[in-house]
Amino acid sequence: MATVAQEIWLTLWAMAQGTSLESSSIAFWTHHMSKYVFSGTDWVISPEISPSTAISPRRRVDMMVKYLEINSRLQTLCVFEAKSNATAPGVYNEAEMQAYDACSAVLNDTQIPYVYAMTAVGTKARL
Repeated sequence: MATVAQEIWLTLWAMAQGTSLESSSIAFWTHHMSKYVFSGTDWVISPEISPSTAISPRRRVDMMVKYLEINSRLQTLCVFEAKSNATAPGVYNEAEMQAYDACSAVLNDTQIPYVYAMTAVGTKARL
């Protein structure tokens, strides 16, 4: 018998599998990342956030993973772009280019040496 946590995860997973809504994919990944991958108190999962102050404030990524540095500054670890499960094959490249542009903006805006990019289509992801 599944626990409540497992039921929630499986429900979000099924929704991301069976719909053409990008928001279902984002809901699944936000839940998964915040509850299972980056679940500690020193991690921040920020949905719909601008990757940089230097680019258009209207530009948003689907999610960013940040952590608290020793000097009490939030630093970006990962930029996330998602597409729905019903996405056409050519849109995979669009998600990767969006993630690449966001990572470039983060690197140009900060002094960090690297930032990871994650793209997802439904429940399938690439880093």
